[in-house]
Amino acid sequence: MRTVIALVSLSAALACAQQPANPAQNPSSVPPGATSGSGPQLTPTPTPPPPRQDKAFANSQIQSNIQSTLEGDPTLSGTDIQVNVDDVNITLTGSVQSEGQLRRVMALVSPYISYRQVVNKVQIR
Repeated sequence: MRTVIALVSLSAALACAQQPANPAQNPSSVPPGATSGSGPQLTPTPTPPPPRQDKAFANSQIQSNIQSTLEGDPTLSGTDIQVNVDDVNITLTGSVQSEGQLRRVMALVSPYISYRQVVNKVQIR
């Protein structure tokens, strides 16, 4: 009798061990419309778009980058150049001491030409 009880217990334990732990893998518990073995049907969560950069912030960043580049260039010491950036233009005003300094200003601003049109109002004094 003990042998029969032990076999029944062993048989029940083996049956439980063979049952999948994940109900989605159990064909009897597959939700309607899903195929067995396909795993849980998850609706993909859309990735949110990157935050839209405010135009005013972008303009101020460009202006700050250009201004610090011009101020940090040793060949432009003694110059007075202001930078104003809007959605369309980069406007340069002020004065330089020579044609060479003006060319240097334009060379330093040239990487930004693809973003905005450069309006040069810098004068040689």
